[in-house]
Amino acid sequence: ELAFLQFPWRLLSVEAVVLSLAIALALHRLPIPGRSPLVACTLAIVLSAAASAWAITQFRQPCELSDAPRQRAALFHTGHGVPPTDEYTPADADNDVLRWGNPSFWLSSTPSGFAPGTIPNPAATIVNYDVPPPVTQTIAGIAPRHLVLHLTRPEILILNLRDFPSWRVTRNGVLIPNHLRRDDGLLAVDLPAGDSTVDVRWHRTWDQLLGDAITLLALLLWAALLRRSRTIRIWTA
Repeated sequence: ELAFLQFPWRLLSVEAVVLSLAIALALHRLPIPGRSPLVACTLAIVLSAAASAWAITQFRQPCELSDAPRQRAALFHTGHGVPPTDEYTPADADNDVLRWGNPSFWLSSTPSGFAPGTIPNPAATIVNYDVPPPVTQTIAGIAPRHLVLHLTRPEILILNLRDFPSWRVTRNGVLIPNHLRRDDGLLAVDLPAGDSTVDVRWHRTWDQLLGDAITLLALLLWAALLRRSRTIRIWTA
């Protein structure tokens, strides 16, 4: 549960240094005549990565005690939610509209319908509202991944789950390609009357597959360079 708490720049600031050293090692193994430009390029890469890491530590906002991993882990075990962050919110979603105490799912006649009995988020109408919600209002239901419904009329199913592109929703084994848009970014689909078996599954998107392909190519290139380096050492010996 704590994976989403680590903002991307925290991880990238560490990976930037590792990537710079890896690039330097890769360039060092290439048979380039004259090492001076190569040394200068390597130093420039390492220094730029170090400068980036230093800039982050100098200008980033420090983490509050209530946001520390141990406190957040304890909060998860109580069943209470945490305020959403813009870094991990769907592109068209507004965190100020999202209500704190949503159930796991509900049915509505309109895509924008809120769950019955929930309290509106004050941030939706009050500018620069920054007051923590009462603890009693932050218990939200976990959206089911498998749901069986019998509807007497067409309804809109709304899950207490942010509609990220990796979520795939099927009804009776058939993919529902179009999700309905909501201001709070929750996942909503249109269901016809009758029996519906709804399944929600996470799948890998094209950008993840592309990242895997780039990683595989990088490993193959590294193996080829390593093999070539060993071959050159054998011949020179």
